[in-house]
Amino acid sequence: MSIRWLSILIILLVTAAQGDELPPIPLPPPPPIEPFDKADDPTGQSLEAVLAFLPATIASYGDKTLAKVTLCGQMGVGLKIELQRGRTFTQDELRDKVRKLADNWLYQRFLQDSATAAGIEAKDEDIQQVMNRAAAEYGGIKNFTQMLEAQGMPFEVWKANIARKLMADNWVRQLSSELTVSEEKVIDFYGKNQQEFTWDGARVRASHILLRLSPVASPEDKAAAREKLSKVLSQARAGTPFEELARTHSHCPSANRGGDLNFFRQGQMVPPFEQAAFAMSPGDVSDVIETKFGFHIIKVTDRAPVGLQPLSRVQDEIIEKIRGQFLIPNELERRSQVWREAHKAKIHI
Repeated sequence: MSIRWLSILIILLVTAAQGDELPPIPLPPPPPIEPFDKADDPTGQSLEAVLAFLPATIASYGDKTLAKVTLCGQMGVGLKIELQRGRTFTQDELRDKVRKLADNWLYQRFLQDSATAAGIEAKDEDIQQVMNRAAAEYGGIKNFTQMLEAQGMPFEVWKANIARKLMADNWVRQLSSELTVSEEKVIDFYGKNQQEFTWDGARVRASHILLRLSPVASPEDKAAAREKLSKVLSQARAGTPFEELARTHSHCPSANRGGDLNFFRQGQMVPPFEQAAFAMSPGDVSDVIETKFGFHIIKVTDRAPVGLQPLSRVQDEIIEKIRGQFLIPNELERRSQVWREAHKAKIHI
């Protein structure tokens, strides 16, 4: 089975820690570094056997712990896959991989605690949207659930992980909105990166609403999706804000931005989508468009000619770049370190 983005999510998201209540144990001295080979493992390279040299407690903060038994479960999917493919590692390499998983576990706990402290919750409708996208990607919720179970992830645990991730994402977005980007920084960035904003082809800025469909969707499923999106289109043309409709109905990650895809040039989008968008004027809303991803409604919000774009056109993009590339990473790193010190966070390997 192919490992898609949802499988990666399983590796990265923090699971409900089975060992959270275990007390920290004294740490033994590190064992000598020896190569680990498949032939040395009578169990056939089980993750438990491979990590036998590590302590029972991998990481801790406050009174919470990450137990090795937890890491050998759902958190260790990535390592299990590598072992199943015949990869071999030295103990030093394994220690480094586990340390990265533990560091991510602590970072996710920092995000979760920060979101909780800020009073941020995951909305049921947002969780449902993620579930809808997953179901569409795998041809139905039943297929998706079977994929999760095949990789050792109960559906309810996945759903809880999604809720935690949404909380963290919402908190980071809130934090981002609180970080002010000065006019001087915007002008400076624009002046130093004019080549980036000198476009060699016309571009369109558009938002869209996507109802995703499986590549093997039945004619009945397609007809139902088209009918549903046609009703959404009627609402858009009747005056309901497009951004509001995108946040409510779209299966695309851009739903969080009201469907905004920013500027794109010809050749970046699939042909039916591109042809419709480049034939429209700012303010136009398309009919229902079918692509290999599903059904779309497109709203064009701006058009840009060839050449250096004025600062007014790219200012929003520059602000987001400065926040995303500099301000947010620096602020998250600073707050993460404060949180770790306050909670005496430690990786025990």
